[in-house]
Amino acid sequence: MANRTRNESLIIRMTKEEKEIFLEKMKATKSKSYIELLMKCICTHSTVKIDTSPILDMVYEINKIGVNLNQLTKAVNTAKDLNDNNAEKLRGEIATTKEKIGSILDMLNKTMLLFNKAEKGDFDGLFEDKTHKE
Repeated sequence: MANRTRNESLIIRMTKEEKEIFLEKMKATKSKSYIELLMKCICTHSTVKIDTSPILDMVYEINKIGVNLNQLTKAVNTAKDLNDNNAEKLRGEIATTKEKIGSILDMLNKTMLLFNKAEKGDFDGLFEDKTHKE
């Protein structure tokens, strides 16, 4: 033990389920020990840092579109006489909804580009999930 090169220790606590998953991965990779599996993961797997806020922005926009569509549906169903003034207001609401859908598609395209870059390994760092806006 005097010639041991790894002289630092690390204690990892996990649930029973996590340990079972870890042991399954150990068997699947034919690792002989815990440390061998951990070192394989650390040395051969890259990590990715992705800002998921565009997805949250899309969810927000989709909710707003849903509200607009509900308002349009109510207006059409409750209007006894659909005159030119009401029709013009509905056209404006539809145009606004189309613009929001366009912005959501733009955000979706940007998000897909990020994920494609991550898949190709063009990013370096840790995966970061921004589920709460700061």
